[in-house]
Amino acid sequence: MMFEHSSKNKKLLLIISFFFLLFGIILLVWPNLFNNSKLVEFDRLVVMEINNKVVYPDNLSIQLKEINDSRCKPDVQCVWQGEISALFEIITEGSSKEIRLGTINNNQIDLDHYKFFLYEASENNVIIITQKK
Repeated sequence: MMFEHSSKNKKLLLIISFFFLLFGIILLVWPNLFNNSKLVEFDRLVVMEINNKVVYPDNLSIQLKEINDSRCKPDVQCVWQGEISALFEIITEGSSKEIRLGTINNNQIDLDHYKFFLYEASENNVIIITQKK
């Protein structure tokens, strides 16, 4: 009788241990399940689509909020050629700021300890380079 009781305790302990292990794995993985960000390096080309978020080694994060295409459409006479511009949210050291980079105006901006460059842009994505000063 004593042997059966000990066997039941071992099974119960094994089941409880399994659930704690499973719970621990879920806690580790959960934040990344819905996270649309990726870790990137400074001085590298980074391709972004709307709502993508990138994070640099020093925890600077950049999210592409919108792309605006004001270029002159075919068969339309325009006063100026227009440009593609992108609105970014920059989060560093707990503060959030927005910047707009364009293919004609403001294709590079200095902000705090960083320099942001719009390398290329289309209606669907942008390519940026971020430098740390």
